[in-house]
Amino acid sequence: MMRASPFARVTSMSDPRPIVWLAGYPSSGNIKAQIGLANLLFGRVTSITDLDSKIPPMTVQFRLPSSPASRDQNYVFTHLVATDGLINCGPIAGIVYVLRDPIDAGISSAGYLLPRALDYAAATPEQIETARATLIDFYMRFGTYEPYIAYGYGTWASHVLSWLNLAVLRKVPFHIIRFSDMRDRGEETLRAAAGFLGLAPSDDQIADALDNWSLARSRELEEKAIAGRERSRFYKPMLDSAYRKGWRYHGAGGIGYGRDRLSDAQWQSARFIFGPMADAMNLPIGP
Repeated sequence: MMRASPFARVTSMSDPRPIVWLAGYPSSGNIKAQIGLANLLFGRVTSITDLDSKIPPMTVQFRLPSSPASRDQNYVFTHLVATDGLINCGPIAGIVYVLRDPIDAGISSAGYLLPRALDYAAATPEQIETARATLIDFYMRFGTYEPYIAYGYGTWASHVLSWLNLAVLRKVPFHIIRFSDMRDRGEETLRAAAGFLGLAPSDDQIADALDNWSLARSRELEEKAIAGRERSRFYKPMLDSAYRKGWRYHGAGGIGYGRDRLSDAQWQSARFIFGPMADAMNLPIGP
């Protein structure tokens, strides 16, 4: 008898409101988008746990969380591929998808995964860079990382495709927030996302959201979480020694730096793995 996929299990729905999914592959600028939208929907974000109470993350156990009851929709964040298990969590009002150059996203993710790949606190700088290079090489050959498969995130291409398919098959309104636009066209990007969600923010609300989603502000929230041992994406007790050595969740937030980090063979593999989907999304990933 065929075993059911672990990603098909669904916890009983406790929030009947239509869901607005904020989705994106890891390291695509998801926290930035999450902060900006949470600010507009529910007021200024003051900590990572405050953020996750306003637009809460969906867990890999498929327990549907609830955003504040002040809105008619339930706003939920996820890295998960849009499988049947996730789709069946409840009616879907819309999808906001965060999109980034897959090569930049993969290299950024390598930094995030380093403490899981070696004893970061005990490692020399050379060992850390070797581990980083090994992670990046795996990603450029297979289009994802092993932990991301286990978590239900899939490959970058399968992630994008799953959410596009969901929008088309279920006729769900779909809005893309591009990482590069958040960096370079922030006000326009926020106003477009707000309009998609049916919001009409004031100039002051937009200005506050722009201030709060900046990389500098996110880093402040991270340092606050670490100093206060605030269990969250920004602070995990098992990574205490890595924090003390200087490891942080946030990277540099760069754009287009991937090509210079890759060998010719890695670049050709990356173009083969990511190129068709990136081209379909009109997402330049290099010459």
